[in-house]
Amino acid sequence: MLMKELILDTDIQIDEISIAQTQFNRVRDSIMEVEMPLHLHFKSIHSLNLLMSVSKEIEEHGELIEALYCLKN
Repeated sequence: MLMKELILDTDIQIDEISIAQTQFNRVRDSIMEVEMPLHLHFKSIHSLNLLMSVSKEIEEHGELIEALYCLKN
């Protein structure tokens, strides 16, 4: 009986993985349909994250950055 339950659980997990893979493929395909190629899409997200990070640092340490810049020049 235990073996049948394990097989049933395994079959259910395989079905769930198959459904997840299908959903992933749909999302991937819809992203690829956008004018922007996928690698550029992720580069732009990375650039936006980097810009937000730098903006946060400037907001938190702006006076220090300005003072160091003035000392350098």
